[in-house]
Amino acid sequence: MLRSDNGGEFISFEFTTWLADQGIKQQTSAAHTPEQNGKAERDHRSTVEAARCHLHAIGALLKLWAEAVNHATYVLKRTLAHTDTQTPYEKWHGRKPDISNLRTFGSVAYFFIPDAERQKLDKKAIKGAYVGESENQKASRIFAESTGQTHISRHIKVYENSPY
Repeated sequence: MLRSDNGGEFISFEFTTWLADQGIKQQTSAAHTPEQNGKAERDHRSTVEAARCHLHAIGALLKLWAEAVNHATYVLKRTLAHTDTQTPYEKWHGRKPDISNLRTFGSVAYFFIPDAERQKLDKKAIKGAYVGESENQKASRIFAESTGQTHISRHIKVYENSPY
């Protein structure tokens, strides 16, 4: 049994056909009743509220909402719920997460520009805001307003007591 809202991704012909082929019965919730989706809605709410806190604590631009959600998810996966003895990360990977790399969202950060990407007298680092850790690389994510992009770098310096 799969219970979901009536979102297009859940009621598409391809998805409903796949569920039927797998022998999975689908049940959808009534419109405007997130409480019928239980844990999924609670987890979603926790993530969005954490992201909202990240953004408003530093007075960040709302265009960083996706980075805030990404960081909130990263942290929540590595945090114990009051009823659990293992984090979601531990349950999935079978080992404790390394959280030594976590920094405060929105802190001033600088990332190094490699020699190959700059001229002799160019600056060696770009200032930005720390927005989290990369899920796919052993590196941090820094949003630089000067470039309008999020850069992934291993060579960073974060000043946690200085909001961007």
